[in-house]
Amino acid sequence: MPTEPSSPQALIRRTHRLAGLLFLVLAGVFVFKYRSEGAALGPYSTRYWLGVIAPYAALAVALVAAGRGVPRGRRRSSGPIPAPALWTTAAATLAAGWFWAFRIADELVSVGMMVLVPLVLLALLGRLTGAVEPLLAGGVAAAAGIALFAVELPGALSRPALVVWGDDATFATLFPKEPPFLGEGGRLRPRLDVLMRAPEYRTGARLATDRHGFRNVQDVPAEPSAGEHRILSLGDSFSTGYCADQEEFFGSLLEKEISSLLPPGRSVRVLNAEVSDPAYGLLYLQEHGLSFRPHLIVYGLSGNDAMQAEQFLGPDRLFHLREGRLEPNPGFDPSVPSAWDRFSWFAYPRAGSPSSSLVEPAAVLARKLLRFRLLHGLLAPALDGRHRPADMPGYASAYEQADGRKRLIDGASNLGLFYRPGGGPVEAMHAALLDLLDAMEEAARRGGARFLVVVHPQRYQVQTPDWEFLVRRWGLDPAEFDLRLYNRRLAEGCTQRGLDCCDLVEGFATAWRRDPASLYLPGGDTHFSRLGHRTAAALAAECVGARSGAR
Repeated sequence: MPTEPSSPQALIRRTHRLAGLLFLVLAGVFVFKYRSEGAALGPYSTRYWLGVIAPYAALAVALVAAGRGVPRGRRRSSGPIPAPALWTTAAATLAAGWFWAFRIADELVSVGMMVLVPLVLLALLGRLTGAVEPLLAGGVAAAAGIALFAVELPGALSRPALVVWGDDATFATLFPKEPPFLGEGGRLRPRLDVLMRAPEYRTGARLATDRHGFRNVQDVPAEPSAGEHRILSLGDSFSTGYCADQEEFFGSLLEKEISSLLPPGRSVRVLNAEVSDPAYGLLYLQEHGLSFRPHLIVYGLSGNDAMQAEQFLGPDRLFHLREGRLEPNPGFDPSVPSAWDRFSWFAYPRAGSPSSSLVEPAAVLARKLLRFRLLHGLLAPALDGRHRPADMPGYASAYEQADGRKRLIDGASNLGLFYRPGGGPVEAMHAALLDLLDAMEEAARRGGARFLVVVHPQRYQVQTPDWEFLVRRWGLDPAEFDLRLYNRRLAEGCTQRGLDCCDLVEGFATAWRRDPASLYLPGGDTHFSRLGHRTAAALAAECVGARSGAR
């Protein structure tokens, strides 16, 4: 006989179906509210359409279809016992679906898909076998998902969608190849006041810019006011605060640190201009920066700058130097590949091995769950400040996966700058970098400003577990690397050219040894954490103090 509508089995199926539909609605708000970097169709990138929207729709259809009940003859009492092949297929599908969902960048969307995959799989098993036990397990998963997303829903509906640092909503330009290259305040869009996705800020980090595009809340006037010491902080995402809140990034904290050193009647204003590298930095300085009458120009030198200096300066590159001035190059070859492609041959001679550690995936999952209000209080004390080394994601991964060898110029770790045997493009990179810094100093001097280079360290230079992880992961011989080599060469070059250089590497190393909380974002990211921004600002303020007249 068919199952009666009032039977416990029927009630379980109806409850499971309603729970599944409710979860689809709640999770769908976050799936469709997301805004992609590099949107292609509507607010979503092609990758997001193929990797999230399409699978979500397919899983939703499967869940609805599976929840329609069990055909006659498929009830548990008379249905066949599932074959081992069925359970093997189910386990493989679950593992593949979880792995795919785990790699989705947005934490809420990722967790939503992680819940949806087993929910659908259990519903299908219930339909195929006629059993209600899979539906009970699926109901538990659905209830957990409903609780997590229901608590997040009011905030999601009342707040705008989180933007992404570097997408079209936040940056007016990235690496433009023709004039106008940069705006008055750099690459950021003027008049921003948005929340951006950031791992340390559960509901997003505030990103605000003035009418010029400076990352400053108040509009920057053309001229300094009486008693104002004006500093132009020029640099990339390290200086202008990738994934950092408006009041908690390097430039904002630098202003606060220096203000505390000034006597009564004096003030300091730090103008935060986002530029990608020294070539665009010099161009910005020539075209816009000096017109704001800075007394001091601080250029924040990050781990990519030597590579990018060689990328954009040269006989066939976008720019060339003519009598100390950067100009668009009539001989520019737009087909020149990126450095990690051109120098893919510059690789460590021995192959490494993929990390088999389960600690990092567990930590990544915990940090995804940390975004949910219901779990934040439980997980935050266990994770905040904990140092969990991970591989540093770079742009040469396709080459590295092909032969297992670490590329020494990869757009992230750029280990070639610390490689004792040297070779490859390192000499050309150093030469291009110093030429551009020299030209910046000359431009600053002509504009009546002092010039200071602040060197931001790489995470593996100062946090021992990060370096040990890289050594294990890529089979490196530590004796073949000197983690201060680049810094010494840079200091020597600056001394020879009369450039003022403030290297933060030893200060960072000391700070980490004193308190081994991570100075960098999780997941092998090269960017500073909140603690890293505070540390960098305090150290840089010590260098800037004498130049600003604060001491």
